[in-house]
Amino acid sequence: MVNNETVQCACGCGRQFSRIDRKGRERKYVSGHNPYPLKQRIEVECRWCGKKMFVLECRIKQGCGKFCSRTCLAHWVGKKLSSDFEYVERQRQLIKAKGNRPPVLAGERHWNWKGGISQHSRGEDYRYIQWRKDVIAKYDFTCQLCGVRGGKLSAHHIKAWANHKDLRYDLNNGICYCHRCHMELHGLSKKAG
Repeated sequence: MVNNETVQCACGCGRQFSRIDRKGRERKYVSGHNPYPLKQRIEVECRWCGKKMFVLECRIKQGCGKFCSRTCLAHWVGKKLSSDFEYVERQRQLIKAKGNRPPVLAGERHWNWKGGISQHSRGEDYRYIQWRKDVIAKYDFTCQLCGVRGGKLSAHHIKAWANHKDLRYDLNNGICYCHRCHMELHGLSKKAG
């Protein structure tokens, strides 16, 4: 058996205990005492309630220690914070107090800048959606290549969308194809399903 001497708790509380526990393991701290002194901790605010707390430096580097409790974390995750005015204002004040602001990523500084060209999806453009519906209705919901009526139909631009901006929403520049024929026309028949 190992010599079981009495030692003081390494946290500095002054309590004495036996160096070896019942399972034969060496101990430096009294049960429940924190092995990390306050000097290794940083004072931070809870992201949800703003309560001040001490968090270990290593936990902050790992991206942890942002909430004082699981309840605050659950509130933060469960609520759509971008619409919570108080939270957004609190975050602005924290950024202002620290003095470091995120870089402005607008216009030419934005990573996805294309020289001022709008890159909206056709699916979001109400004019395109209306054009598509009108073209399919014009051809009586029938594919103009295989003659199949109904099903998954596509409106195809006869003169390309990219090259003819003035004809993008012209009803006479559209033709109705089923999805399979449309994919074959573009050389994508393997992807059609």
